[in-house]
Amino acid sequence: GGVDPNIRLEDLSPNKRAMLWRLLQTTSEAHDTLDMPRMISALPPKYVRVKELLESLLVFGHFEQLLRKTKKRVSNVHDVGCGHGMVGMLCAAAYPHITVQSIDRIPRESFQAQRRAFVE
Repeated sequence: GGVDPNIRLEDLSPNKRAMLWRLLQTTSEAHDTLDMPRMISALPPKYVRVKELLESLLVFGHFEQLLRKTKKRVSNVHDVGCGHGMVGMLCAAAYPHITVQSIDRIPRESFQAQRRAFVE
């Protein structure tokens, strides 16, 4: 079984929530400009779905692997079909020298909430 897409951070037991916060902190430690615990804390709880958060961290990890492998300087990234937009926002926060454009046909309320939390 997978992670129920409706489970929010606030629904987790204290032990599981602490485990997730440690993961967020570990991800943040590799970047001077990325403070995931602060950004996630700034979001309204209804937008912090555990499945979206874990999937975003996974895709962000793949993005970082691609950056390390490429021989070219990356200056622009397009997150097409961004949905809630967390992947693009993680990329923008971790790599401020890269312009990230998050694109989706229908803007989500959660995207706007995450944009405010990650940019401010």
